Amino acid sequence: MIIMNDLINTINNDLNDNNILQLLGDYNMKDYLDIVSYDDKKYKQIYLEQNNICDIVLKCWKKGYSTEIKNNCDKKSYMKILEGCLLRENFKNINNQLKLYNNQIIKNNDITINTYNMEYRTIALQDTISLHIYIHN
Repeated sequence: MIIMNDLINTINNDLNDNNILQLLGDYNMKDYLDIVSYDDKKYKQIYLEQNNICDIVLKCWKKGYSTEIKNNCDKKSYMKILEGCLLRENFKNINNQLKLYNNQIIKNNDITINTYNMEYRTIALQDTISLHIYIHN
């Protein structure tokens, strides 16, 4: 069983996409069930690791919670849905206006990679727990 320490050690020593994706695929969160909690007003972020290489964040979403439209242009990130389902709305800037160009439903055990310069918003379709790894430049 992959535990969070395995993820942290791999990321701190090797930022290879294939290794990170393999570990995320094998990770099931059983070692962090006791810290899962929800906020009454917005999604809750629980920082599991913060260093000069990456931030690893557990996010707990109640159904209907969402982010603002944002751009994490300074970070590459990975996300795995540990439980639940999220809707990702992707936007393009056309003539200085953000236009929705596609939707993606991200389900239990799905893994995504967000690359630089993406405008998006995330909406919880049900109570959801997601694991996020943000790589610093």
